[in-house]
Amino acid sequence: MLRNPRPAQILRGKRLACGLIVLAAVIAAAAATGQTFRFRAAATRVIVDVLVLDDDGNPVSGLTAGDFELFEDGEPQRVASLDVVDWERYELDEAVPVEAEPSPAPAPDVETTGSGNASPRRFVIVFNRRRADPVNLRRAKRGLEEFVAQHMVDGDETMILEFAHTVRVLQEFYSGKEQTLANVRRIIPGTYESPVGPEIDARDSFQMLYALAEALERVEGRKIVVFLSMGLQTFADPRQVVGEIAGDEVDEFPGRRALDETGTLQAAIRQLNHANATLYAVDLLGVFGNENRILTPSLNAFDVLGNPIPVESSDHPLARMEVAANIPAEGGTASLAVATGGTYFPNQTNFAVALNRIGIQNQLYYLVSFSPAKTELDGEYRQIAVRVRDRPDLRVIARPGYYARRRGDVIEAAARGDYDYAFPEDLSTYAYLLNPSPHGAFGVLAAALPESYVEEPAEARLRVVGPGGAVLTEAAGPVDIRRFWISTPAELPSGEHQLELVVQRGGRNIHAASSQLIIPTGLAENFSLSSVFPFVAEAHGPEVVGPPVRPVAAFAQAEDARVAFFIFPGQDDPVSQVRVAYEIRNAIGEVAVEAERPGRFDLDPRRPEGTPIVLSLQTGPLRAGRYTVVVRVSDDSRNRSAVGELAFLIR
Repeated sequence: MLRNPRPAQILRGKRLACGLIVLAAVIAAAAATGQTFRFRAAATRVIVDVLVLDDDGNPVSGLTAGDFELFEDGEPQRVASLDVVDWERYELDEAVPVEAEPSPAPAPDVETTGSGNASPRRFVIVFNRRRADPVNLRRAKRGLEEFVAQHMVDGDETMILEFAHTVRVLQEFYSGKEQTLANVRRIIPGTYESPVGPEIDARDSFQMLYALAEALERVEGRKIVVFLSMGLQTFADPRQVVGEIAGDEVDEFPGRRALDETGTLQAAIRQLNHANATLYAVDLLGVFGNENRILTPSLNAFDVLGNPIPVESSDHPLARMEVAANIPAEGGTASLAVATGGTYFPNQTNFAVALNRIGIQNQLYYLVSFSPAKTELDGEYRQIAVRVRDRPDLRVIARPGYYARRRGDVIEAAARGDYDYAFPEDLSTYAYLLNPSPHGAFGVLAAALPESYVEEPAEARLRVVGPGGAVLTEAAGPVDIRRFWISTPAELPSGEHQLELVVQRGGRNIHAASSQLIIPTGLAENFSLSSVFPFVAEAHGPEVVGPPVRPVAAFAQAEDARVAFFIFPGQDDPVSQVRVAYEIRNAIGEVAVEAERPGRFDLDPRRPEGTPIVLSLQTGPLRAGRYTVVVRVSDDSRNRSAVGELAFLIR
């Protein structure tokens, strides 16, 4: 016979769910006031927080993108951007002082921040009061007061949470050291004796951290989660968790139960890594359970890898206490820290020491990003390794890996407007005429489908039909959430043709349309431009001019949007030198951005295919909406110009 759940369990579940909803709403409100998160749904760019420490445990400054070596699953990756966050020289709302030593110039294809820090340090302090000893809670509170006083500045944004029977937000993200210190002092260090048992306490804690990380994903930049908690039961040590994630086999100790039977620990780790959140775990157990190792010289301690640490009989108990303070216990608390690039602090007698170490390590760190060579949306774990080139003496701390996005995640992100790829609003076809050919023009034909067409895989066919029904060129292929377009190079004769598009799913036509395509005669005979086509720099190098990688003129706000085209000097009286400028107009024709590429450019009249030009568009000041970029190429010697246009969207 099935039994109804006990009222206490139902009430506990409702309270926990209510607390998680409130938590998500609070952080979502904070995210709405910030900038758009740079690393979106499909992980076209992965950010890695890197702490580089010297022998004394102090941060190392002055490193550039060229100093880092970065690997994914053992394969080297190119560093796409480097942000340096230096809080030893930070002043609120001001750039790094002028007297600061300038950094070497970065490589031309590596993004760096300008002066000052890209975003504030964001701390999330979580007090897990379940089963915690009141004495150690008071010690932890005093240590946190010291941490705020000594290691925080007014530019830090800090959120304070309390977890007992439910989640309470004691302070929302706030920039202000004194207010944060005042709120810490108001914390009541009382324990909460949970009636549900340690295993359910652990599961609830992992669910709370998952909800926290899910909300933090919408907040830009790195997040430092300081988790003050008793150990969370999973009967697993950090080696096992990282080994399980990375696919390595790690022997279990005899009698150990299966790792994370509920799956909530793995889910929390996955979501913390998605959110670019590093968790530092401070175990509130203190030295309880290690008294024998401290007081009895004949007993050995063991390090995190299980190697015995010899204890001499002549050692003083204080020395053995120092050894005990560095012995991780098994459990999910340590695993959360190890798997997110943080540090686990067990067996503390003075919690201020651990908290101050967190502050020192986060005074200066590097945000390194890369575009992974693997683009599959398979949800698989991918290992990350970061080294400083030719500096084996330095200690590099970074999260050991991340989970790739799953197709369902991308669809859900697209549904809420968090685009990794800027889908078109309507199903669209494009024809870019780039170069002349002997009897017409060479170009690229493309079609891009809106998000509603690619929730399930579809097949698209794009072809050009000439007079009399002859198929002049054709492209076909699968279209899904990862690649929502098809494109093909084409050499077409002059004249009037039809560009036809058919989209099928399961052998059934779900869309069919055609439009007129006119190939002009005499392309490039006069001073003129080819079609202007868009692309995103991180996916298509600026030195390459060819078919657009993404044939849809829509960009997300954080993307490096560019356009490319060819300049034709003309056959009669060819142009030899030009100036290149552009302006971006909004939907009602007002000029929102105006810029000119520095210098003049020589054109080779012996190149009938034209001279390629790439322009970076200053889209940062633009809000979401429709725009038109107008490119103007001027020949001052003859007072003439050629103009090209491209309509596009900012999402």
